Amino acid sequence: MLSARRNIMAAKFGASVSSIEISNSSQAVVAGSSSLSLSVPSGVELGDLLVAVMCCGDDRDWGTHASFSLRAINTSNYPGLCVQTRVASASEPGSYSFTASGSSDLVGFMILIKGGVWDTAGSVVFTDNDSNDVVAESIVVASAGSLLLAPVATRFGDFASTEGMELLLSEVDGNRPNLQIFYEEGLDAGASGTRTFEPSAASRKDAVLLAISPI
Repeated sequence: MLSARRNIMAAKFGASVSSIEISNSSQAVVAGSSSLSLSVPSGVELGDLLVAVMCCGDDRDWGTHASFSLRAINTSNYPGLCVQTRVASASEPGSYSFTASGSSDLVGFMILIKGGVWDTAGSVVFTDNDSNDVVAESIVVASAGSLLLAPVATRFGDFASTEGMELLLSEVDGNRPNLQIFYEEGLDAGASGTRTFEPSAASRKDAVLLAISPI
């Protein structure tokens, strides 16, 4: 097993973002495996949005789950950030298993969002072994009142948002890989602008912006 990790839920789950509610989440951490099982968060209902965010500790690809849509991915380069989404059915299973192309340390979250629909994602921005900031590219947001999510992943250390995004979820430890998700409420329609994240250590880094529109 990985050494003691810390999990942070910095957002108040159940708080409304416009008509969008970040309702609940689950997490998973495995060492030396090619499979990551993420529990479906409790409270899921027909039409809810499930967002799975994962990363890995080696140069691996993620397969797209048959029940999910691939939204963003860094292929072959660790930390291998990957985002997949699904609209919940009336009868969801207890969990979904996501497969990497080989054995690795794997980390992931599944976020339950109510009152929101998938809008868009940027391309994953990857930076190599340095201490420079990682800048997630701007995306075009379809609707006012949208929710912006920013998953960031790294081999070592953690991140601070330099532009006021709040921390939603964090799985950070001295070992690799580390995964955090930041969020921002009430986006206007149009270009989101870039978002910059400052690393605490020199390492490989991934970042991407995701937009969720209100129903």
